[in-house]
Amino acid sequence: MGGVRLAGSVVKGFRAALGFLTTIPVRVQADDYDSFVSRLYLFIPVGLVAGLLIGTTGLAFQWILPAPFAAALTVGCIILLTGINHIDGLSDMADGLVTSGPPEKKVRSMKDVHAGAGGILAIGLDLLFLYALLATFAGSGMSLLFPVFLAEVGAKIAMITVIAFGKSLGPGMGATVIAAAKKSHYVAGIAVAWAAIAIATGITIISYDDFPAWRIGLAGLLAALAPLAVADAVRVTAGRNFGGVNGDVMGAANEMARIAVLVVMGAVLWMRW
Repeated sequence: MGGVRLAGSVVKGFRAALGFLTTIPVRVQADDYDSFVSRLYLFIPVGLVAGLLIGTTGLAFQWILPAPFAAALTVGCIILLTGINHIDGLSDMADGLVTSGPPEKKVRSMKDVHAGAGGILAIGLDLLFLYALLATFAGSGMSLLFPVFLAEVGAKIAMITVIAFGKSLGPGMGATVIAAAKKSHYVAGIAVAWAAIAIATGITIISYDDFPAWRIGLAGLLAALAPLAVADAVRVTAGRNFGGVNGDVMGAANEMARIAVLVVMGAVLWMRW
């Protein structure tokens, strides 16, 4: 009975994670969120689902449309499926960072409901980089499924890393998740994410003769490690400027890690030597 009860709780938590981290319509009950918050590793399966759905859709666009148009529609799919909460967090964090003064003033700017110049610039750069990278992948002969899948998984790696090692900034959903985070759950989540990245990399090596196997393998390795570096940079920056981490910082880590994964993968796959 204990195993059945645990499985049921995990299913409820995953359902709540899908509802919280994506726009997928799921029926969520009040206690489902408790199951989600208490299991940090549930962020990773959401990244797997999002990566597969967006990557498969992007691949379909890539087959029938010119690369720039396929990339633009794929960016739209990312926003439609993952929502705007994460990119809103990036905007809020950017507003806080460009504000001069003590941490308290920076936090007030970050929590202001109106987007400032820093936030608007951050959103613009995020979308510009995302489009440019996906357009380059789409026109390179590489299936969009591979980089998009790894980017979405990497985004969730960054989120759980910030949560597991970040200091809570104050009351809110972010503080609740940080308080409930367990290092064992973090390790389990990273293990699942890295296993998924390894499998995807292996399948891509077998499927593509146009790219040397060592380049695809190195791209997969860097995609697994880059989110950790991004998360640490975001966590340290937030600590110095705001005094800790909140939901906005977690969302910013998600967005920046997605871009970082695509950048390091592209740097390896497109290098001239």
